[in-house]
Amino acid sequence: MQAKLLGVGHLLLRSGCRALATTVFRSHLPDVQYPTEISYPAYLLEACDRFADRTAVVCSASGRRISYADLRAATVAASSGLAKLRFARGDTMCIFSGNFPDYPAAMLAIMRCGGVLTTASPDFTASELARQLRDCRTKFLLTTKDKLPVAAEAAKASGVVKEVFLTEDSEPGTRRFADLFEDDGSCDPSGSFQVDQANDVAAILYSSGTTGLPKGVMLTHRNLVANIEQTLETMGDLPDERLIGVLPFYHVYGQVVVLGFNFRRGYQLSVMSRFEPVRFLETLQKHRITLAHIVPPILLFLAGHPLVDKFDLSTLRRVFCGAAPLKAETEDSFRRRFPHAKRGSAGMLVPSVEMRVADTQTGADLGPNQSGQLLVRGVNLMRGYFENPQATRESIDADGWFATGDVGHIDEDGYLFISDRLKELIKVKGLQVAPAELEALLLECPDVTDAGVVARPDERAGELPVAFVVRREGSLASEADIQRWVAERVAPHKRLEGGVRFIDAVPKAASGKILRKRLRDVLAEEAAATAAAGEQN
Repeated sequence: MQAKLLGVGHLLLRSGCRALATTVFRSHLPDVQYPTEISYPAYLLEACDRFADRTAVVCSASGRRISYADLRAATVAASSGLAKLRFARGDTMCIFSGNFPDYPAAMLAIMRCGGVLTTASPDFTASELARQLRDCRTKFLLTTKDKLPVAAEAAKASGVVKEVFLTEDSEPGTRRFADLFEDDGSCDPSGSFQVDQANDVAAILYSSGTTGLPKGVMLTHRNLVANIEQTLETMGDLPDERLIGVLPFYHVYGQVVVLGFNFRRGYQLSVMSRFEPVRFLETLQKHRITLAHIVPPILLFLAGHPLVDKFDLSTLRRVFCGAAPLKAETEDSFRRRFPHAKRGSAGMLVPSVEMRVADTQTGADLGPNQSGQLLVRGVNLMRGYFENPQATRESIDADGWFATGDVGHIDEDGYLFISDRLKELIKVKGLQVAPAELEALLLECPDVTDAGVVARPDERAGELPVAFVVRREGSLASEADIQRWVAERVAPHKRLEGGVRFIDAVPKAASGKILRKRLRDVLAEEAAATAAAGEQN
């Protein structure tokens, strides 16, 4: 098996990078040239015309194939059908589901009406979904039959949803979205308005809420078009590329880097509803996948599971792993199984993106190999947070620099390394402790299979690190055992003085990011219970 492991981070990247005298880092590649007067759906449908006879989508479960001509026809028909239902420019529609073959056509049809797409994790509870629907004033909601109970409850609770659609099925109180693909196109909305590419919002995608409530990230048509052009420039164009669509399309990684890139290049995308180990391997082998975008848990599976050796994955040329930290041990295991893999950082800056590294205490600019908060600016940067001007002002300054909250550095060769999240840094007696560092260390412990670290308030130290640990099967390690093991390997201020909690699973978003807020909620509940017990005594 010959695959090249490439890094993907907030800024994914591959070209050379240079530090200017002003300590602004830029790509060595020239700025991307992108069409400035075209909407995002028109941009992708333009590619459908060029590759009309090629296969755009293959369903990994049923084998159903959708050509680029079919994708275009379905998008145009559905946009007309939506327009007949009075879905118009500025209206919002949510797709609440796992991946399915017609997801791209539904997504593009929404935007082609001048509408705004928002997407939600199929794992959301009714209350989580209702909050998002209400926050962005969702008019229409598209879901699958298995998610209808949650969707119906959320739609009712939101007070804003007017219609609920099912992808294929028909149930009382819903419309069948597949019927829109049969529309005669007589109410085609594309000529009824002119898209303002720089300012019109195409999508509102929500942050994962790792540090607080999710926020709606507004992406304009220009953001999306430019981001695809950046991706095309940095990933190159190899012949006969075939991708696997296993990452969730509701996430920006799956929606832009997988879907958008694939369609603009005219490649074939094999769509999986979600990650299932055997079907994933079967799809890689049967569809002769050459490029896979994945997250660390899937890479861990590829690196260590005995099932992998039973499949022929020789066509797999490139693997991009991103969205969450990748521990060195996992990468090493992957490289042993895929001996031609190349170790990478988070990559190098893409064209048309600038970066600064700022001291976390003073805000002063830093140079190569100096660690600080990463600030970025570029044409792909979001317009702001939906109806949250305060959060927008706190994140993007007057000069357009976005404070990512990521802590990292750029080395002398232009490679970017991300070490932690600024908002998640634990302050012990004024000294910084990176949760990711302790988590990576804990994963080396023979008694631990997974871990998440957060801060617990402490009167004397300010904060203390607490580890939530999943013990390896059969392990009898105690809290003291884990604390002692860590203490032997770190400076005193990094020790787990806040304690160790044993749990069945570390809560994570679909991207693999640890949902630290949920861990902090556990500590808050503990503190509240302790306080209540003290009052009773």
